[in-house]
Amino acid sequence: MQKPYIYIVISIITISLVMGLPSATLAAEVEGIEEVPEALSTEALKLKAETSQAKIIPLIDITALGLYSKVIGSGGLEGVDVKGTFAPVVKYDDKHYFIPMYYGAYKKSRQVVTQEEGGQIYNTITNQNLTLQYKYIPSKRWILRANGLARLHYVEESGDSFGDGLYDYRDFGLGGNVERVLSKTSTSQRSLTTGIEYYQRDYPNYQSLISLATVTAPETDEKNYSGIRPSLRYKSATRERVINIMYSPLYKDYADKKIIGSDGVLTSDTREDWFHYLKINYLRMPVEGSIMYGLGLTGIINDSNQHYYDSRSTVSLTDDIFSKNYYSFASLSVNPSVTYVSRVPDKGVATLKLGYNYLVRLYNDRKAQQTNGTYTLSEQLDKIHTVQIEGIYPVNKQWSSMLLYNHTFAHSNMKYETYYQYEYESYFLALGLKYKY
Repeated sequence: MQKPYIYIVISIITISLVMGLPSATLAAEVEGIEEVPEALSTEALKLKAETSQAKIIPLIDITALGLYSKVIGSGGLEGVDVKGTFAPVVKYDDKHYFIPMYYGAYKKSRQVVTQEEGGQIYNTITNQNLTLQYKYIPSKRWILRANGLARLHYVEESGDSFGDGLYDYRDFGLGGNVERVLSKTSTSQRSLTTGIEYYQRDYPNYQSLISLATVTAPETDEKNYSGIRPSLRYKSATRERVINIMYSPLYKDYADKKIIGSDGVLTSDTREDWFHYLKINYLRMPVEGSIMYGLGLTGIINDSNQHYYDSRSTVSLTDDIFSKNYYSFASLSVNPSVTYVSRVPDKGVATLKLGYNYLVRLYNDRKAQQTNGTYTLSEQLDKIHTVQIEGIYPVNKQWSSMLLYNHTFAHSNMKYETYYQYEYESYFLALGLKYKY
């Protein structure tokens, strides 16, 4: 296998590990963690040897897909999945870079997204991410970054108007990181990055909604919080394998969410969550051959001090249920994959990938309920199986055609689905183009 081939594959896989598949099923919100795309900004390092003069380097990555999606039992939907990143990198010299970056995504697709309380069907989701990053490279071993950020996230629930979603949110913040290059040769590189991010999250439409079944008085802006997120990332890439390990705990300090007492009355304490997130990606690329093997692991522990009081919609207090630490859970996701890689002369690399993801989520103190709402003695346990097929074929050095298929099966011992959805089957099929400059 020739070296240029290896470098192309490593570049493709590194971007996938950082940003995720271009049109993979939207990760459940309760399992997600915000990451500003950095794949394009890191490409500026490759341009260092091109010239030492100041210049503007536009970097563009756009994917546009048409798709058909369906949640079994709710009908199908024809839609689109469009996303893109634009980063006009300003290179002052070999050490100083200014990188304004815009990442936008619009997806019209019928899908189930798991929020804190449970799953809901969405038709449209859009994200707008703006960052302004300053990168300083004092030596071959050190890279320093500082950035400001803004994120806008809008969702359209079934039957609601776009822009009025309860889970629409806005983030504004800043952050930075320090990367230490541990080793670097012509065929390998290892690095360790530490960083921190601070942001304010605001839910403009989620007000006075503690729950549909609570006896307590609602607060104002109950979902708004301040987030502090340190991170530690290890990356290693050689001709035969790529490893990416990231641990990033997120501390959420809720400004106006009071703790619910065992009697259903709000206390003076406010909600605090610790969201521990560990992600490991491993890819094996044999020097001889065209098959790559991947394995991804994601572990999450969410520790919340917020409780839940269910009045059972009755006047009597004898049937009320108090659930301590209602939002605390632990989850594990396993994602093996097999990818066939073939070089297309003068065009790039064609890939065909088959992936499977299994996610299991166990709530600490949230009891599963029967279809009539009766509480059981078992903790809520969710299991989600997802099969993915992705094909990419280069048309030329900038354009590629893409085909995606995703099928999800969700199972749970939570059978009470009056307000939220825990068991479902969904799929989507997408076809389109990808442009990269």
